[in-house]
Amino acid sequence: MSSQQFDLIVIGTGIASLPARRCVKEGWKVALVDSRPPGGTCALRGCTPKKMLRTGALVLDFLHRMDGHGVDVTQAPRPNWPGLVAFKDSYTDPIPGNNKGIYEKMGIQFFPGHASFVDEHTVAVKNGGDPVELQGRKFVLATGARPSPLEFPGADLAITSDDFIHLKQLPPRIVFIGGGFISMEFAHLAARYGSHCTVVHPRERPLSPFDPELVDLLVAASSKEENLEYLADSRVSEIREVKGVYTVVARSESGASREIEADLVVHGAGRIPNLEGLALDVAGVPHTGRGVTVNEYLQSTGNPDVYAAGDCADTGRPHLSLVASVEGQAVARNLLEGNVATVRGDELTSVAFTLPAIASCGLGEKEARERGLDVEVKFMETTRWFTNRHVNEPAAGFKIIHEKGTDRLLGAHFLGHHCEEFINLFSLAIHHGMKRSDMKGVLYAHPSAASDLARILG
Repeated sequence: MSSQQFDLIVIGTGIASLPARRCVKEGWKVALVDSRPPGGTCALRGCTPKKMLRTGALVLDFLHRMDGHGVDVTQAPRPNWPGLVAFKDSYTDPIPGNNKGIYEKMGIQFFPGHASFVDEHTVAVKNGGDPVELQGRKFVLATGARPSPLEFPGADLAITSDDFIHLKQLPPRIVFIGGGFISMEFAHLAARYGSHCTVVHPRERPLSPFDPELVDLLVAASSKEENLEYLADSRVSEIREVKGVYTVVARSESGASREIEADLVVHGAGRIPNLEGLALDVAGVPHTGRGVTVNEYLQSTGNPDVYAAGDCADTGRPHLSLVASVEGQAVARNLLEGNVATVRGDELTSVAFTLPAIASCGLGEKEARERGLDVEVKFMETTRWFTNRHVNEPAAGFKIIHEKGTDRLLGAHFLGHHCEEFINLFSLAIHHGMKRSDMKGVLYAHPSAASDLARILG
């Protein structure tokens, strides 16, 4: 079998595959390999399609909240899930073809198929016929993550989030397994489109990466919606199916069980690094269930010519698109300049696109105190504030954390319709080590969410 030679082979075409484009611009001969259409999870199966679908839910939610406040919902548009999915597809469907065009224009060779290492510098790519052998001077693993295996009877009856975004119709009753981003965002979306959604999650509260007091406000408000229900401290132990109707058995920490009837069950109980079939041991690349073992430069601790970025790398950082992006940028620099770039993990900004959204940046209260920092924490529920009241928002609030003495901002956490963009003001401030007074002294447009800053930071 003849081999093709490359300076860099990148496995995966998502956000963390950035080194392919950076290196080809510097004259490297580059290959990209992916077993799925090029674009990655965020663009094709995650962030982007999710937010396209959420647009319809936002409109319906806003109309519902304004019913009786200048709006008569009997005249409102009706939910149209097939139309919403078509709207989403109009954006995502062209992405793989557009990416292939970009690769061709840049001079990157794209190989569709499953890659597996043959030795430390060679992968075989299989795509139905005879495998193609590629030899590389350097490698980047950017394979992302896949749904965690569920180990209980009937687990194969649950669909994944990949399947959910392609549903042609939403059924009346849906059970979501797990209380993370996937389950919570899709449950809030489906509920606005008329499905009764039950979220079964194993902890006291869902959305564990976010401020617990703000999560409690979100859960309390959304629990009042007739289509949303939360089952805390519970794990699914079995799924049964009879004539298209599912029975989901959930067991609580105390041992009590409950049976929930559903027309659809969605697996949102976490994801694991997508390393299946790569034969990393053959390449001398250490790995665990948490991902590829890397040093501070995202370089394999066993094979110095292999780097990993994004959800498949064991860095201890959250599986977020933002993380994959900054890690991809760091790997690109390390390939081109030698190991010079590391990634900071204490300034991450994240948003869960529930209704309303919840956002976080910098340190949480618990984390700040565990670090021994002398902090002051301000928490307020703000549904009566104009920013939230003028849209009749049922849940809203914030928590600001700053260091005593220096007055330096350390963390910011928000719940409300505006927070997905508002949080970026605080991300910028924390990144530059700003004090509360630095933000308070600006004359913001009024009335806007930013004009609340004097009260928030006071």
